[in-house]
Amino acid sequence: MELPISSEFHPIANIFPLLPKEEISRLADDIKSHGLRNPGRMFEGKLLDGRNRKLACDKAGVKFPTKEFTGSKAEALAFVWSENFCRRHLNPGQAAIAEAKRAKLSAEYAAVLGEMKQEAKERQADGGRKAGRGRPQQVPQQIGEAIPEDRHSQDAKL
Repeated sequence: MELPISSEFHPIANIFPLLPKEEISRLADDIKSHGLRNPGRMFEGKLLDGRNRKLACDKAGVKFPTKEFTGSKAEALAFVWSENFCRRHLNPGQAAIAEAKRAKLSAEYAAVLGEMKQEAKERQADGGRKAGRGRPQQVPQQIGEAIPEDRHSQDAKL
């Protein structure tokens, strides 16, 4: 399945440096001869994994197929790291920069996740009445049955 390619690369993809032009050219020649073996991965409308393959396909005049990555940002980060860190021939400086970028994104995603968890706890503790949502909606048991304003006080009267 082919998905539309965004001209932008996902910030997670930018953890790793692009290949030098000579290596992109060699990859383009290989793709032209043997085809593309691994499609790119899209996430949030941007290219998550496969930037070098995309550039090589463009150079070779070969269509660049993609698949959608499904998962959280943290899972996307783990995927890109797993796919690239050990496989790529990074010099020590490149590896250190990649690790620093990964740590920064990981901390940002953890902070967002922590905020979401805190908001969920607050909503749960508040009975779902957070941010003007009001009382959780109750559904009548039968058509035409009225819902008492306070079910617990109604039950207590019975």
